[in-house]
Amino acid sequence: MTNTSCTTGLAPAVALFHSLSDPTRLAIVGRLAGGEARVRDLVEETGLAQSTVSAHVACLRECGLVAGRTEGRQIFYALTRPELMDVLAAAETLLAATGSQRSTPGPGRRFSPLKKRQVMELISPVLQAIGLFAATNIDDIIVLSLFFARGAGARGTTAKIGIGQYLGFGGILVASVLVTLGASTFLPPEAIPYFGLIPLILGLIAAWKVWRSDDDDDDDEGKVAGKQVSIWTVAAVTFANGGDNIGVYVPVFVTVGPTAMVAYCIAFLAMVAVLVAIAKYVATRKPIAEVLERWEHILFPIVLIGLGVVILLEGGAFGL
Repeated sequence: MTNTSCTTGLAPAVALFHSLSDPTRLAIVGRLAGGEARVRDLVEETGLAQSTVSAHVACLRECGLVAGRTEGRQIFYALTRPELMDVLAAAETLLAATGSQRSTPGPGRRFSPLKKRQVMELISPVLQAIGLFAATNIDDIIVLSLFFARGAGARGTTAKIGIGQYLGFGGILVASVLVTLGASTFLPPEAIPYFGLIPLILGLIAAWKVWRSDDDDDDDEGKVAGKQVSIWTVAAVTFANGGDNIGVYVPVFVTVGPTAMVAYCIAFLAMVAVLVAIAKYVATRKPIAEVLERWEHILFPIVLIGLGVVILLEGGAFGL
């Protein structure tokens, strides 16, 4: 005869072992065993994307292992049954006593599943950053190539353009990070996915301009006309030309963890040097510049619309 009360009493423990089969949830539960925390706290301590942490917290809540406490606009999560951690510890002790403890990684398994995931959480943003940078800065290649053409034969032209580009783009990056930190501090986690509306709307506007043949980026020569090649001139033109990128970068930054945001920034700064090198090459090859300028108008809205949709879907905005 089945002992119903015993089975019912074991249900939380079964849910615990099932939920902790994932290394990320194991890390989250281990953190919550030390006290309640917000999603933002868990993101900072695990180094994972906010959408990833939120999804795992939601899973733990469905299992009945974690509950949320609302305080103002913040939600603090805690274990509903802290004593279950004692069950987990007892199980580990029993496995060790019977010689069935979890196998240790062999020579061919240097990284634990959690470490592998953390490595992928770092590599993936770098690859995404390269694609995002390319899509949002193709027009800078045209502008910088015009600066190179204007400064052809003058000493130090490459250095001036390179430093100016770093200063201008650095200003865009700093502004994006500051806005991101402000949004992360004052907005509840549930509002973050809706930032995907920003690149989505910008992409739709850009697509409308392409369809109407009304894109004002065609006049790249006007951006450098009458301007001498100097560090501050290049920096000012770069910031003005790419200032709207802040509206693209912020939605991405607020939906990823601190580790991923640092990876994005490092990749962006590395790509600036690549951008300058390509612009110098294109300066002497006008047909290439014309091809880039034509396709940039098509690629840019596609990337922005896709980015906005991904942010909305991953964050579960509108119940998606």
